[in-house]
Amino acid sequence: MDARELSVKFLEDLIAFFGVNVLVEVEENEEDQVLTLNVPSTRLNGFFIGSNGENLRALQHLVNMSLRRNGFEDIAVTVDVAGYKKQRNERLSRQATKLAATVKETGEPHEMQPMTAYERRVVHKTLGEIDGITTESAGAGRDRHIVIKKGE
Repeated sequence: MDARELSVKFLEDLIAFFGVNVLVEVEENEEDQVLTLNVPSTRLNGFFIGSNGENLRALQHLVNMSLRRNGFEDIAVTVDVAGYKKQRNERLSRQATKLAATVKETGEPHEMQPMTAYERRVVHKTLGEIDGITTESAGAGRDRHIVIKKGE
């Protein structure tokens, strides 16, 4: 069984434990060695997503731990339920772009709210494409956040 099959089976079995049968869809990003597992909408979306995506991150962590336990050290999995993470990333990108425009205009740095490593990557990638703007992560642990600055 390869990493793709293992991660899909593990997540489908885990969700089935809660009485929901779904077929998980997979998107592969070969250059980053990332599998994205998309769980379609179910009657338990809110439960699987949790408050601010906490349950979603827990599901993702369990799938990744299963892969590690089975020898797939170099592959990462992200889990999305009913497009929640995709929509969150789009909102985060829009917010960061607006903040970058303000920073460019005023020259004053802006500190964003604390966010997960994955969300920080989304912001760094989005703003990395904007001339005259730089980003850096600051803080530690749950307080880690991004500072948007005017670049040279």
